[in-house]
Amino acid sequence: MEKRTSKKTSSRTSNKTKRPAKSPRHTSKAPAKPDRKSPNTPPAPKGANTTIVHAVGRHNVQFVMTDMDLTLTDAFWAYFVPTMESEVPRIAKIIGEPDLDKISREIGRVVNEYGTHEYPWLLELTWIRERFKGNAQEFEAQIAGPFWAALAQNRLRYSQAYPFVKETLVALREAGIPVVIVSDGPMYMVLARAKQTGLDELVDGIYALETVEPGPDCGLPAEYLEAGRKRVAQLMGTNVACKFR
Repeated sequence: MEKRTSKKTSSRTSNKTKRPAKSPRHTSKAPAKPDRKSPNTPPAPKGANTTIVHAVGRHNVQFVMTDMDLTLTDAFWAYFVPTMESEVPRIAKIIGEPDLDKISREIGRVVNEYGTHEYPWLLELTWIRERFKGNAQEFEAQIAGPFWAALAQNRLRYSQAYPFVKETLVALREAGIPVVIVSDGPMYMVLARAKQTGLDELVDGIYALETVEPGPDCGLPAEYLEAGRKRVAQLMGTNVACKFR
């Protein structure tokens, strides 16, 4: 064993190309990385996302845009699913429809057609309205009104800002960085969620989609259209005279 080791060592040292000796800089301790945090960036509050706050200072960020769903808050299904679970059986009893999946699919059809789960005329555009034995006021009182009330209650209960969000927005505001929410949801829904979670007071603006009313070809009577307009106005905190495009 000793002989083999000696032989290998000898062959290594006999190599004509020898590695140069390490210079002192290779053996010295690497210098500590400088603190790249901008002197203009205030200390991040407890609980804030320090990665975001410090990145703003390092890269001289002037403006921040952010989505809402799964970025600042839970997604819409966190409160929409519990609403469907409680409201579909209730509606089924009123209209005498034993097939709950049939009702759910019909509501889903309108959601897919208009691109949002909180379309103001969500229930009015289903055959639920045709199966209901009553006028527009009774439909609102027994079907649509309770559905939207349950939706608002579940939104308040289940749709919360993520733990670090508010502290991070406060830190960005203290650093003088404007923050706006940009969403592909309808404005009345985004605004309602921002108010309920307290985010509306921590951002500088909200950009979202306009509300498009059902066209004349849908055959929805005027009194049902008016109910949806009132619903939007209530969610936005504006008067009923607001216009939709």
